Amino acid sequence: MKPNVLITSIAAKIPLIKQVRSALERNGHFGRIIGADADENVIGAYFVDEFWLMEPICAWEISTFVSSCKERNIHAIIPTREGDLPFFSEHLMTLRAHEIYTMVSAQEAVQVCMDKWHFYEKVISWGIPVIPTYRSVDEAGRNRIVIKERRGSGSRGVTVNVDAAEALTYVAKMSDPLIQPFISGKEFSIDLYVDCVGEVKGVVVRERVLVVRGESQISRTLSHPLLEELCIRLVKKLGIYGHAVVQAFEQEDGTVLIIECNARFGGASTLGIRAGVDSFYWFLLESRGESLASLPVIKCNQTVTMVRHNEDIWL
Repeated sequence: MKPNVLITSIAAKIPLIKQVRSALERNGHFGRIIGADADENVIGAYFVDEFWLMEPICAWEISTFVSSCKERNIHAIIPTREGDLPFFSEHLMTLRAHEIYTMVSAQEAVQVCMDKWHFYEKVISWGIPVIPTYRSVDEAGRNRIVIKERRGSGSRGVTVNVDAAEALTYVAKMSDPLIQPFISGKEFSIDLYVDCVGEVKGVVVRERVLVVRGESQISRTLSHPLLEELCIRLVKKLGIYGHAVVQAFEQEDGTVLIIECNARFGGASTLGIRAGVDSFYWFLLESRGESLASLPVIKCNQTVTMVRHNEDIWL
């Protein structure tokens, strides 16, 4: 019987599920896709081979989780939600000892990426250009600023382009706010895959042309050697494994600033796959002990534009 692949927190991540299915079909060594979520009514349940109504990952004992995976013949796990990463990074080696392989970075890398202040301190110490980050409004000394939670994910809880007086009102309602200057310019997401020996197998830069509620609705790829070089340095320093997405700005004068790194597959990272960062296929190969060293990277040399939209299906 072929082993199965688990995708956690599937929600409405239909494009991601479809890309995993494509990787399974090309690989040929895996069976079904099992999709898990804590909500029984998620849309993703209609696009997987088996739906697993799962308690939140943080509530699991690792021994019980391993047993549940073995019952379902799960050999590979793809976490898709930032909140799932701490559990899987903490128990990475335990899972591997049971021949269950997870596309997740080691615990320290996950912790740094999830803590924006720690991330800022690390990146600036490595000499990589990063957006200035402050602990108070007074320190920022800017007319227009951005306010974020130190450990917030995505665009939730982010207040953009306010003055200092407005910022104080928002800061008072937050648990651990960080302050950054508001920057106008081009916004980029950079998809990378780091293999199990720490080498960057593929990298694609995409411009976020239209962003709605923090997610790219229109994105396009482009050549940007400087950003590629900076992001390769960054993920190697962080100790990333698997897929990661780096967010960056390019100011009007051409200055590039790193914003953050998400140690997981992103909402619009399917464009990265289309352009050559074949993360799910590469991960499935590595989960079977295969080396990627001699595997060619088929990178698209033309601009690829992705438009994200809603679609109806009938059952």
